[in-house]
Amino acid sequence: MRALTTLTLLILTASLAACAETQPAEPSPVASPSASAALFASEEEATQAADALIKEYWAAINTIFKAGGQETGILEPLVTERLLILEREDAAIFKRSEFRQFGDYAVVGTAFQQMFQGADSVQLIVTTCVDYSQVKAVNSQGQEAVRTHSAPQFQHQVTIHVTEHSGQRSMRLDDSEPMPESPC
Repeated sequence: MRALTTLTLLILTASLAACAETQPAEPSPVASPSASAALFASEEEATQAADALIKEYWAAINTIFKAGGQETGILEPLVTERLLILEREDAAIFKRSEFRQFGDYAVVGTAFQQMFQGADSVQLIVTTCVDYSQVKAVNSQGQEAVRTHSAPQFQHQVTIHVTEHSGQRSMRLDDSEPMPESPC
């Protein structure tokens, strides 16, 4: 009985091996460039592009709040629609409270974190250091606003939505999450 079982196993193994040999081999998958590869040649290039967008965004924020919450339209080419709504709400509160910003936010030290491939876009995540030390907000009665975080500089995790249309890359800031527990 044991010999029969061994013989049966040998025949089954030989049959499976023969089947495996007679079936055509599947072609090796050809590597195709991902959207992130097409959109950025390297992480360094992605970081430089992100840094330029982030600096432009914070310059626009400086302009808006120095004008007392006016001119939010300058953010339209820089941010996603979701973030534009949030920024307009913040500017409206600033305006209603009659505040004006003095000094400028500064941004330094952008560092690559991750890139996520989507169906037709890439989410680029970086961190950057935002310097709050030269900024204060004062209302029409001369009262200075108190920031919720006292650290003069800390990291922000920034998410950028990247797409490409007709060979043109489009980058829009989607989120700038402050991380006050992470000083620069």
